[in-house]
Amino acid sequence: MFAVRRVDRRRAVAGEALGAKPKFWFSEAGVRLLFKAEERGTGEDWAEKVACHLCELLGLPHVKYVKDCKDLLTRVAPREPEPTTERSEFMTKTLFVACRSRGPQTAQWGPVGRLDRAGDGYRFCYTRGARKLPGFRPFEEMPNLGEVYESDELFPIFANRLLSPSRPEYDAYLGWLGFSGEPAPDPIAILSVTEGLRETDAIEVFPCPAPCESGYSGKFFLHGVRWLAAEALDRVDRLRPDERLVLRPESANQFDPNAVAVHTEGEETPIGYVPRYLAGDVRTLLADCGPESVEVCVQRVNRDAPLQHRVLCRMKACWPEGFRPCSDEVYAPIPENVPSPCPA
Repeated sequence: MFAVRRVDRRRAVAGEALGAKPKFWFSEAGVRLLFKAEERGTGEDWAEKVACHLCELLGLPHVKYVKDCKDLLTRVAPREPEPTTERSEFMTKTLFVACRSRGPQTAQWGPVGRLDRAGDGYRFCYTRGARKLPGFRPFEEMPNLGEVYESDELFPIFANRLLSPSRPEYDAYLGWLGFSGEPAPDPIAILSVTEGLRETDAIEVFPCPAPCESGYSGKFFLHGVRWLAAEALDRVDRLRPDERLVLRPESANQFDPNAVAVHTEGEETPIGYVPRYLAGDVRTLLADCGPESVEVCVQRVNRDAPLQHRVLCRMKACWPEGFRPCSDEVYAPIPENVPSPCPA
């Protein structure tokens, strides 16, 4: 007989995209474990156990298998898997910096700078978008548009967009973002998910997508949740990990004609929007890959988090031939000695 092991879903530190069964990662006694729900009466639990036993006898790499009378528990050995859905954003070393400005008629948004992880330090330079965005002024600590700024520490204007590790909610914060917290993720990786958003200014940061083995992949927080009607908010609270979502461009959107709404399957009311920086890419992917090939689903629902961190989504699609995100002139560095555009 196997001992009963109960796993509280609130202990989840990350979702797992591979496979069709509900599953999530959690830590116990310093060991990273994968929880996988079984389907009773199918025999799949014993099939996995036999496969693991055969691998052990043959000396092949495999996961250790722990069976309880509720679900399946697998322990990673000899190394953790590398989910393809998260590969591109974890590997990114470059973030673009964008600002919102208000013109005579409407608000405008655009990239104005680029933040790189350069060796053991950081590098920042302005992009040509800084000269095109109406009303934009250089940041106080970096006043020269043509200069390359370097620092051993993350520049304060970006560092103050990170939650301090000393805060009691820091571990929960990492969980909201889909990180395990052991070891602590790089600040660039954290900012690539949170977008560095603050209520006190109009600055945001975002990664330049890079192709991975499966094509285009990444994750993002659902935008616009705070503006939803009560009915839509109730639907957000009922979302479940791995629930499939549907993307619908809204060309008639009066606030942003490039907007892409996110819906649940079979429902007309949107539950939020794709982040502005991704909207153009998503429209290209929908057109070139086909709507059925652009897969978006719920990775985490953080019911105890602020609305901007409430729903973490993951997306994967093909990488169309000739597709080059962040290649417009506004992304090109102003200084000539900085590679352009963003490194893949």
